[in-house]
Amino acid sequence: MASISGAARNEHYAATKGGLNAMSYALAVEFGRYGITSNIIQPGWIATDMTEGLMANEKFAANAGKRIPLRRWGQPSDFGGLAVYLLSDASAYHTGQDFLIDGGYWRF
Repeated sequence: MASISGAARNEHYAATKGGLNAMSYALAVEFGRYGITSNIIQPGWIATDMTEGLMANEKFAANAGKRIPLRRWGQPSDFGGLAVYLLSDASAYHTGQDFLIDGGYWRF
């Protein structure tokens, strides 16, 4: 989410993610004529080793949790269906898209 919402005190991280978004969009345009698609999966608050410290911070976890309409942090397994779709022929005409998997956090 840092690429679209920023990341206070972590601007360098947000900038690298924004750069990856721009590169993926450009690749979709440049390589589409060859049948190559380029899409982005953008994770929200996902329970991983990287977010373990945030999840352990009771104040942060409580505040972030209130903004997630599905009322839970995501799990790595929440990406499986989308990954299968993007790797299959079912997505052959789907390119230049970003998929935000965040339990509705961004909409709230």
